[in-house]
Amino acid sequence: MKMSYRDRMIALIVVVVALILAGIFVIVKPVTTKISTNKSTLQTVQAEEDRINGIIEQVPVLGETIESEYNESKTYAEGFAESRVTYEVDQFIQEYFNNNQVEILSLSTAESSSEVIDFYSYTPNVVTYPLLEAADINGDIAADTAEKLKTSTVFSTLEAQEVEMYSSTISFNGKKDDILALLDSIRDIDENVIITDVSIDDFTFGSEATENNEKDYSTGSMSINFYVLEPLSEPVLG
Repeated sequence: MKMSYRDRMIALIVVVVALILAGIFVIVKPVTTKISTNKSTLQTVQAEEDRINGIIEQVPVLGETIESEYNESKTYAEGFAESRVTYEVDQFIQEYFNNNQVEILSLSTAESSSEVIDFYSYTPNVVTYPLLEAADINGDIAADTAEKLKTSTVFSTLEAQEVEMYSSTISFNGKKDDILALLDSIRDIDENVIITDVSIDDFTFGSEATENNEKDYSTGSMSINFYVLEPLSEPVLG
């Protein structure tokens, strides 16, 4: 059957509309779905960005905290001896004996080992009695007592810690004044070096000696401990 011009135009329009609808389902709808998925992904990424920005904002504060802790740790380590091998410990000790004219007869330093040290604190003697408590109307005396006890209370809660220790045993020969000067010089070392034992063989220092080279002299021995605490490595914050 031959279609009229009008029928052909209507058919053409129908075909065009069908193609447009097909294009919507084939092309536009998947794109719409993809846009929706991208929006969801964008929200997730933005949430992660906000979390990371929050962490970045905390970095300066964390850096200040780390720097403060590092500086505090240095003050603890400053009071301890340097880490040395045994022959360096021997050389360190020998210098003090030489400077004070005390002869070393023998010197032995053991390999380092761990040693437990307790925190030391002084507990003040606080006396209280009913009349004193009655007189403390404003609580000033009680506050002063609490302040005095605060340090010892804090230290009493701290646990003992382990540090590295070198122990040296020295036999020596010297004059009384020189030995006393030696002990003073070791005591004044700006490190955690402690004389744990000293013995003098002749407390008369050769008063009854028959040989001139023995008069005013006495042999003896001492033990010295070196306590080592390695400082923290400086943190790299930048």
